[in-house]
Amino acid sequence: MNGLNYFLRRIDSDTLDNKFMSALNKCSERYNEIKRNYPQSLDWFKNFVTATLIISLERMTKLEDENESNKIQDSLVKYYSDEIEERWNELRSEYLQEQIRKVLREERLPIKVLRRTNEIDREFKRLMGSVYRPDNICEYRDGSELFEVVTEAMLENLYFNTFYEIDDLSNEWEKIADFIGNYTWEKYGKEVLDYYNNNCNSNKMETNESELTEKCWPGYTQKGMKTMFGKRYPNCVKKKKK
Repeated sequence: MNGLNYFLRRIDSDTLDNKFMSALNKCSERYNEIKRNYPQSLDWFKNFVTATLIISLERMTKLEDENESNKIQDSLVKYYSDEIEERWNELRSEYLQEQIRKVLREERLPIKVLRRTNEIDREFKRLMGSVYRPDNICEYRDGSELFEVVTEAMLENLYFNTFYEIDDLSNEWEKIADFIGNYTWEKYGKEVLDYYNNNCNSNKMETNESELTEKCWPGYTQKGMKTMFGKRYPNCVKKKKK
């Protein structure tokens, strides 16, 4: 502890402890700023705190020699090891809890939708069975366009019947709509394509973005394009009230 004695000959232990706590708190605040680079090691945090402490004491101790400074820092790491480790564990715990909350927030939407997959299936099948019949589906360019039209109608119905409590312009509804769209594509996509081809003998080439002129449903307007299931479609958003 020769390095610490260097400090203690110039300042009393209470002052050193106060300066240490100040450095510890300061580094804890800085940790919150840089935790996106997590994980950092405990050794890194110990050096971070003690280096900050030395800087705060340099004027008081007139410390100039770099080698001596390194020795003193090593001594400080050992001297305050328990206190620094305790704070480190608190910070890690806070960080991990924050990450857990983040994951739960991100998982909440799919869970909310997964509880209603029966409603999604029922509405999709209802539309395909009663609205989009073989005698009226051939007006669409291909099976992919048919699927997009059915999906948009299904989303509109599901929103007003099931998800009406959610702002339909919010990020939450956007995530729900994307999830439902992917769910129905994976489950019914091939079936819809075959349904169209079998009834319309469609061998049309895929259209490019400039050819997509489908209309948005009433109360919605097109704002650019969006990618869905590997294709580009008009991005329909709700009209804002003036």
